Amino acid sequence: MRFKNFNYLKLLVLCCIFTASQAQQDAIKKADSLFRVGAYASAIAIYNNTGQLNSNLHSKIAKAHNANGNHGKAIYHYEEAIRSTNTSAVLLQNELARLYYKTKRFETADSLYAMLADNYPTNPDFQYHLGLIKENSRDSIAMSYYSKAFHLDSTHQKSCVKIAASYLRKRAYKKVDSLISIGLNSYPDNIELISLRAQNEMLQQHYSNAILHFQRLLTLNQQNEYIHSSLGHCYNRSYQFKLAIKHYTLALSYDNQNSTYYTHLAFAHNKESKLKEAIEHYRTAIQLKRPSIDEELFQIAMMYRHQENWKNAIAHMKIYLKEAPDSHRGHYQLALFYDAYYKDPELKIKQYESYTNRFKNDKNTQYFINIAATRLKKLREQAVEASKK
Repeated sequence: MRFKNFNYLKLLVLCCIFTASQAQQDAIKKADSLFRVGAYASAIAIYNNTGQLNSNLHSKIAKAHNANGNHGKAIYHYEEAIRSTNTSAVLLQNELARLYYKTKRFETADSLYAMLADNYPTNPDFQYHLGLIKENSRDSIAMSYYSKAFHLDSTHQKSCVKIAASYLRKRAYKKVDSLISIGLNSYPDNIELISLRAQNEMLQQHYSNAILHFQRLLTLNQQNEYIHSSLGHCYNRSYQFKLAIKHYTLALSYDNQNSTYYTHLAFAHNKESKLKEAIEHYRTAIQLKRPSIDEELFQIAMMYRHQENWKNAIAHMKIYLKEAPDSHRGHYQLALFYDAYYKDPELKIKQYESYTNRFKNDKNTQYFINIAATRLKKLREQAVEASKK
C-alpha cells in the first residue's frame, strides 16, 4: 500500500513539473511573439515572470531591452547570460561587444573584440569593429584592421568603404577605383561606394563620369544637398548650364543661406544670358557673405547708455539702425537716448513721434508704444507751457 502511495505521489510530482514546464514554455512563446511585433516592454515583463532566469532568458531580455533602447539593461542581461551559460557564448559576446561600442565603452569593447578576434581569426567583422574602435581613438592602426577584414572577405562592404575613403583622402585615385570595383562587384547598389566613385571622378575633373555616378545615386532614391550641389558643380564645369541651374536650385532647398550656391547659380544664369537672374543671385551671395554686426553695435550703444554717455550711445544706435532699420528695440532706445541727452523738447518729441508712427500697428510693440505715447503727451504739455512763458 505504501509502495502504491509512493508511486502515486511520484507521478503527481512529475505531472506538476511537466505542467509548470509547459506553462513556462507557453509563456516564453507568447513573449517571443510580443517581441517580434515590437511590444518589447510586455515581452520583458513575461520573460521576467517565467521563473528563475537562465542564460536563454537573460539573452531574450537583453535583446528586448536593446530593441527598446535601454542599452544599460541590455548590457547587464547579456553579461548575465554569458555568466550563466556552459556553452560557447560567441554570439552573446558579439552582441555585448557591439553594445559596449555603441555606448562608448571603447576600452571594454576593444578587449572583448580582441578576444573574439583571437578566438576566431578568420572572422572579418571582428577585425572591422576593432578598426572602428581604433579609429574612434584616432589610432592610425585602425586601417590595418580594416585591411585585415577586407583581406579575409573581399565582399565585406564596410571595410571596403573605409579603405577606399582613406585612399580618396590621400588622392590615390587608381587605388580608390580598384577597391570600389571589387566592392561593387559583390553589391552593385552600395550607396557609399557609388558616392566615393563619384567624388573620385569629380576630384580628377572627370565631370562627365562623375555625373553618371551622382545620377546613379538619384535613381537609388538618394536625394540630398551634397548630391545636388555636386551635380550643379559638374554641370557648370561641363557647360551644361541649364542642368547646373536645376541642381543648384535643388541644393538651395536644403540650405538657402549658402552664398556659394548663389554665386554658381549667378554664373550659370549669366552663361544662359539671363542677366537679371544672374545679378539677383550675385546680390544675394554678397548679402550672405557680408558679416552681421548689428547685435554687436546694439550692445556697444547700450554700454554707453549704462555709462550715461548719451552722445556715443546715440551715435552707435544710429549706426546699428543702418544695419537693422526695422529694429523696434533700436528705435525705442534711440528715443530714450534723445530724451535723456537733449534739452530741447522738440527734438525729443520728434524722436518719440518717429518711433510711435513707425510701430503703432505692430501688436507686439504695444506695451512700449503706450509708454512712449504717455511720455510724448507729457513732453507736448511741457512744450505748450514753455511757449506761454
